[in-house]
Amino acid sequence: MLRLGVLVGAKGRGSNLMAILNAIAAGTIPGQVAVVIGSLKGAPALEAAALAGVETVVVGTVNRTDDEYGEVLLRAITKRDVDLIVLAGYMRRLPDMVTTNYAGRIINIHPSLLPAFGGHGMYGRKVHEAVRASGIAETGCTVHVVDNEYDHGAVVAQRRVDVSPDDSVDDIAARVLGAEHSLLVDVISDICSGLRPLPLA
Repeated sequence: MLRLGVLVGAKGRGSNLMAILNAIAAGTIPGQVAVVIGSLKGAPALEAAALAGVETVVVGTVNRTDDEYGEVLLRAITKRDVDLIVLAGYMRRLPDMVTTNYAGRIINIHPSLLPAFGGHGMYGRKVHEAVRASGIAETGCTVHVVDNEYDHGAVVAQRRVDVSPDDSVDDIAARVLGAEHSLLVDVISDICSGLRPLPLA
């Protein structure tokens, strides 16, 4: 059974994390979350993980260089024999030592059809605002392999959603978030069951 390490953000509600945990509880994902790691104590996603009985670890970034942060983060991950790292609301660029040591074993969910609306500074509501302003009729979400650049690694899978001319940014965000939950669960299930062997290309 594959062991997952989920990295979460400081502000997000943790809905993608909960989608993973719910899918594991339902038997949809044949794996387990070994640890949930965040950078801020009291983050909503960390609290949700703790309530679900999952081990949580805080690896702070304050007063640490990128290398120092990377060393502590890598230790926390390797100590728990993690097979796959999942970024769920995690906004930082991962330190090179983490992406190197876990090459092909880190995935991220991004709220657009990459390479469109990706890259540094494109996250959360900013993505949906850009989609709305562009006037395009379709957006979606992407699971991709994480490397040392923002939203750059190979695309693993995508899910598309329609955009109507009268959609608000909130309408788009809600529709994409639902697609994120299902896509992320499907990809992790495929990885844990061996349909997508690690390391990912």
